[in-house]
Amino acid sequence: MNKLLVSVFLLLGVTFVFSLPSVTLEFTEPISVPSGWTQSFKPNPTNLLNLNIAVKLQNGDILSETLEQVSNPLSPKYGQYLSHEEVGALVMPKAESVKSVIEWLQQNGIFEHENSDGEFFKVNPHKEFIKVKCTVAKAAKMFSTEFNSFFHKQSRKMIVKSLGPYSVPQDIAEHIDFVSGIVGFPLSQSPLVFTDFKLDDTPITPAILRNRYNVTKGYLGQHRNSSQAVAEFQGQYFTPADLTTFFKKFVPFAVPGDNAKFKVVGDNSPSTPGTEAELDIQYIMGVAPNISTAFYINADDDFWSGITDWQSLLSSTREIPWVHSISYGSQDAWPSDSYIQRSDQEFQKLGVRGVSIIFASGDYGTGCELCLRFKPSYPASSPYVTSVGATQFLDGPGVEIAVSAFGSGGGFSPKSYQAQPSYQSSAVSAYFKNAPKLPDPIYYSKNGRATPDVSALGWGFQVIQGGIIESVGGTSASAPTFSGIIAMLNDMRFEKGSPSLGFLNPWIYNSFATHPNAFFDVTSGNNKYGCCGFTGFECAVGWDPVTGVGTPNFAVLKTLI
Repeated sequence: MNKLLVSVFLLLGVTFVFSLPSVTLEFTEPISVPSGWTQSFKPNPTNLLNLNIAVKLQNGDILSETLEQVSNPLSPKYGQYLSHEEVGALVMPKAESVKSVIEWLQQNGIFEHENSDGEFFKVNPHKEFIKVKCTVAKAAKMFSTEFNSFFHKQSRKMIVKSLGPYSVPQDIAEHIDFVSGIVGFPLSQSPLVFTDFKLDDTPITPAILRNRYNVTKGYLGQHRNSSQAVAEFQGQYFTPADLTTFFKKFVPFAVPGDNAKFKVVGDNSPSTPGTEAELDIQYIMGVAPNISTAFYINADDDFWSGITDWQSLLSSTREIPWVHSISYGSQDAWPSDSYIQRSDQEFQKLGVRGVSIIFASGDYGTGCELCLRFKPSYPASSPYVTSVGATQFLDGPGVEIAVSAFGSGGGFSPKSYQAQPSYQSSAVSAYFKNAPKLPDPIYYSKNGRATPDVSALGWGFQVIQGGIIESVGGTSASAPTFSGIIAMLNDMRFEKGSPSLGFLNPWIYNSFATHPNAFFDVTSGNNKYGCCGFTGFECAVGWDPVTGVGTPNFAVLKTLI
C-alpha cells in the first residue's frame, strides 16, 4: 500500500484490522468416536473446561545431550543431575512465546484472576505450561471448534469433548505444541486386570517376589531421602484400610507403621477403590517397605490430558519422588505426533533431574493397527522411560517364562522420531542375529525404539480390594514390582552418598552387557496377538521384544550401583 493511500485512510479515520489465518494443531481431520461412546446433547455453553497449553520449549538439543551425559554409566558426568531450577532455566520457553499466549488469553477475556464466569489462567513456575479454565462457549470460539457431550453406556460416564480439529491464530500457533483437554476420550484399552487365576498357579505376594529376585533378606528402606510413587488416571483410587490389611497379611517382614508411609497428591475417594490403584500401591510399598510413597491422582476424564497434567505438576514441583511407576498406556489410540514429541521432552526433563520413570509395556502383545502393522504401547515406547513386560512361573517358584494368559507388550516404535536409541542397539542387534521365527517384517521396523527393556512377574498377584483377596495380573503388576526394586537400589546408593539411578535404560543395558547374570534371562514364550498375521515375537537368549533383558537379580544389581 503506498504512502498517499495510507494518508487518505488515516485522514478519514478508517481503521483496518487484519486477522491472521488460523493454524490447525495436532489433527487436520476430526477424530472418530470410540466404540461404546455416543454423541449426546449439546453441552451447556457456560460449563467450564480444564485445558492445559504446552508452550514450546527451548534448547531441546542441549536437553538430549545432557540426559545422555548424566545417565550413561561410562560418562564422566554420570549422576551429575540438574536441579529443578537448572532444568527450568535450560528449557524455559522464550519470553516472547509466553507473552504472546498470555496476551491472546487476555484478549479473549481470560486473566490470572477468576472472572465472573469462573474463567482464569495459571502459568507454572517455569512457564512451559499454562493451565486454563474457561467456558465451553469461550473454548469453542478461541479454538475454532465445536464441543459436544458424549455418553458411555457401560460406565454411565458423560464427557464434553471436541472431535477436532482445533486451531489457533497463526501468530499463536508458532508458540504452542498442543492444548490438552480439547480432544480425547478415556482409553478404550483400560489397564487390564485378569481374574481367571487357576488354583494350580502360584499365588504371588511381596515375599515371593523378593525371594525370587534375590532381595537381601529383611531389607527395608533405610535412607530418609528414599522415595517412590505411583500415578493413577481415569478415576482410580485406593482404600488405606485395604493397604493396612494387605500389609498385615502379606508383608509380615515390614515394621509397624510402614503401611502408613504414603501421601496422597490429589483428591482420593477411598469409598470407590479401583483394582488397578490398589494393585499399584500395595505392591510398590509391599516390595519396598519403609520407603516414602506418593500416590498421584489425576482426575481428567481422558488419559492423555491426565498425563499432561501429571507432567506439568512434576515440572512445577521442586522435590518429587525418585521413582515413578505408571501402569497405564495405549496400544490402540496413540495421541498426535506433536503430543508424543513434547511428552518425550517432559520425560527427558525428569531424567536430567535424576528421576526414574517406569511404565508397564501393555497387555496386548505386539498390538496391531488396522491389521497393517504392530503397535506397541505409548508412553512405554518412549525412548526416555523404562518399559516393563510380564512373566509367570513355569512350574512353581523358580524358572520364569513369558506370561501366557495375555500378551506381554513389546515390539518396535513405528515413529521415525523414536529411532532405536544407542543404549539398546547392541542388545537388539544380537536378537535379530539369533531370533527364532521372526514375524513378517512388513509389520514392524526393527530400527525403532524397542520394548520392553526389562520384565517382572505379572500373574497371580494377591490384591486386597474391599477387604477381599483377588488374584490379578497384567504388566500393571510388573511395573510397580520392578519400581520397588529400583527404589531399594536407590536407597542403597543414598546410604553410601551416591545420587539416584535416574533415567535407567543406559545403566540397565550396560549392566546386562557387562554382567549378564544381573538379570534372569527369560527364553520361553511369545507375545502373539490377533490380527497382523496372528504372529508375534518369540523369547530368546538375551534381550527380546517380549521380556527385554529379563527380570532383575537384586543380589547382582546391588553390586553394580
